[in-house]
Amino acid sequence: MMNLSAFCPYLIRYHHKLILLISFLIVTITLHPVIVQAQDLPTDTYQRRDTIPEPSTVWKKSAFLPGWGQSINGQHWKIPIIYASLAGLSYYSITQHNEYNDYRAAYYNSISNNSDQKFGPTRSDLENLPPELLRYNRNTLRNRRDLGILMVVAAWGLNVVDAYVFAQLKDFDTGPDLSFSPSFNHQMISGNAGYTLDIKIKFPLKRK
Repeated sequence: MMNLSAFCPYLIRYHHKLILLISFLIVTITLHPVIVQAQDLPTDTYQRRDTIPEPSTVWKKSAFLPGWGQSINGQHWKIPIIYASLAGLSYYSITQHNEYNDYRAAYYNSISNNSDQKFGPTRSDLENLPPELLRYNRNTLRNRRDLGILMVVAAWGLNVVDAYVFAQLKDFDTGPDLSFSPSFNHQMISGNAGYTLDIKIKFPLKRK
């Protein structure tokens, strides 16, 4: 069984990389290419409007329970990633909060006028440390805890946005008729022959 107390110093040391990794996973989910999904649909069949979930209902359910909207949209593969991100960020925030409480108590008790141990006793490994060092670490851990909480809120919000956007895009046809075709035209300009490059992009937004 893994010793969490031994793992915490490594978590604190590499917290920036952890947050960046989880943020990358969340953004990847939200910005997953829609055209790829549309091209996977059969070209000769279309969903009926009454079988497509209402976006207003999807985002509310996803806000109430993360992953619910993705389940309605048929994107079940996103649910484990969403919960892994929320669990990792929540664990990080709780760890930083516990460390913050220990350093806050140690700093408070290090001041000679404070003898009531208002925030609890000093942890054994924090005794006899300089008050300034304790204060600096207390403030740093508080900032990390607040950042972790903001990241949890952001991950929850991106889960809602992702469910709403994909529910909206289910009602549009972006697959079979999407085209990109460059062509060359030969023209006479001021008596000189020349070529121009024309680019035509067909991107219909008709409803299914």
